[in-house]
Amino acid sequence: VYLYSVAGTMAAGSLTPGAAARQAGAAALALLSGDQVVGLLAGAALAVALVWRSRAALASAAVAWATLGVVGALYIGLVNRAPLGGSLGAKFDFRAGRAVENLRAAAADYARLLGAGDGYYQVAGAGLGVALAVAAAAWWWLRGEGAGGAGRAALLGVGWWVLGYGPVLFLRWRELRYDYLPSLGLAMVLAALCR
Repeated sequence: VYLYSVAGTMAAGSLTPGAAARQAGAAALALLSGDQVVGLLAGAALAVALVWRSRAALASAAVAWATLGVVGALYIGLVNRAPLGGSLGAKFDFRAGRAVENLRAAAADYARLLGAGDGYYQVAGAGLGVALAVAAAAWWWLRGEGAGGAGRAALLGVGWWVLGYGPVLFLRWRELRYDYLPSLGLAMVLAALCR
């Protein structure tokens, strides 16, 4: 709902009150859900604004940040009775080593999902498929189309991938389910490369 509304705002060229209300509602619900989608909602519209130089998307980003700030402050002040440092410390470890460990685990999960090594399944020729995909992407970029609309979409996909992992990068544990949200960014990159 949020991303659809941001896309509509960008297409219309301005943020309407109805779109602002939808975006604020979606951002508030996401924050209260505790899901990792909060990172994507916090930065998705800003990424769109930067990649496509859209003032309308920048207005959507301001709505998201204001909503997350106000709802977050209300939640911390009125609902969450545990000390903030204690609840954050129980879930997160803000050391570079933890981030590297989680990124390595994500890379291993991607390899397993592709059927490589001790994968979840084995696909004959998976290595060849990956090599062909990398070669096709390199050819596409080298022929000079990387700066066009598809290039911007690929760049946005990389940004959304990073935003999707942001909230779980420093978690004290790792689960395969954390890969679902960043896959939105990967799908955007693949769609842009297949244009």
